[in-house]
Amino acid sequence: MEAVLYVHGRGGSAGEAEHYRQLFPGTDVIGLDYRGAEPWTAGPEIMAAVRKAKDRYGSVTLIAVSIGAFFSMCAGVSGMLRKAYLISPVTDMDGLIRAMMAAEGITEAELREKERIHTGSGEDLSWEYLSYVREHPAEWDVPTEILYGNLDSLVPFDSVSGFAEEHGCGLTVMENGEHWFHTGEQMRFVDAWITEKEKERGRILTTPRLVLKCLRDADRDAFIRMASDPRVKMTYMLPDLEGREQENAFFGRLQAMSEDGGRFVYGIFLERELIGFLNECGTEGDSVEVGYFISPERWGRGYAPEALKAAVEELFRMGYERVTAGYFEENPASRRVMEKCGMRPLPEETDITYRGAVHRCRYYGIERGENTADS
Repeated sequence: MEAVLYVHGRGGSAGEAEHYRQLFPGTDVIGLDYRGAEPWTAGPEIMAAVRKAKDRYGSVTLIAVSIGAFFSMCAGVSGMLRKAYLISPVTDMDGLIRAMMAAEGITEAELREKERIHTGSGEDLSWEYLSYVREHPAEWDVPTEILYGNLDSLVPFDSVSGFAEEHGCGLTVMENGEHWFHTGEQMRFVDAWITEKEKERGRILTTPRLVLKCLRDADRDAFIRMASDPRVKMTYMLPDLEGREQENAFFGRLQAMSEDGGRFVYGIFLERELIGFLNECGTEGDSVEVGYFISPERWGRGYAPEALKAAVEELFRMGYERVTAGYFEENPASRRVMEKCGMRPLPEETDITYRGAVHRCRYYGIERGENTADS
């Protein structure tokens, strides 16, 4: 079961969640009517709502708007969300407050002394608020898509794009979009944006420690380092890459496949670090074979079975009846990974010539309905 939690912006309401029900058929969409006006009061309300939804539904997606996104990022809910859609998010509250101070000709010394100043724009500037923002930087490690309007007069593009780059978020910019998405054209754009991203939902898988998602340009060097490691090449069939041109071409092909909704190809990430790779090796009817590798620096910590189990469960959700994987006979560690995911030995064996030697490849598999828990 799944839920979508909607956190409105300033002046909004929980009732706005009703608009998003059509975009998530079969999913409960919950609007949060939070009361807090500061991160230290709104944050706990959002945390409580996410925890309640997580306990009831198991999986929670967040939609948050403007300052509601900021409050959500201050709520400590990163490890509890499957995905987040942030619309016109306030990503740099410190910078926003400083810009308001500059516009009013207010110095930090003056604000510190007076503690609270009512401005000509009707806003109150608070030293307590600014101090809290600086002492409690937002922590965010959630697969996130951001929508920004190029006519946004509140949030600078640089702050949003910088946040997106730092946290590995997708960023979509609507031409003629404003900070408040409210016109018919703008809301149709929001709907199309979420619909398109939800079509790619299989492109993001989460586990207690890992995220499996598309490869990005920023992952190129980390991937090439792993793919060039002789220890990886002993367990996963990879070509020898000579020079930057070949490396770029090889990574580019895999990146394109990972972004293709019809292909099952993922980078394996620990927080924002690429630590492995998993892909479909071939399909036959309702059976699919997968392959995988983990960076040798991360071996022995259970990441491979954790990623493989998530992949197996997703493939069953997609309609496959059997998932298989192969390993070279001299690589018992890979066999143990398969066993930990509930896979059992299959009668199929084959000899594969790789890197100048003949390797006996044995296969394991699991059928739909069998237990993927550690054996």
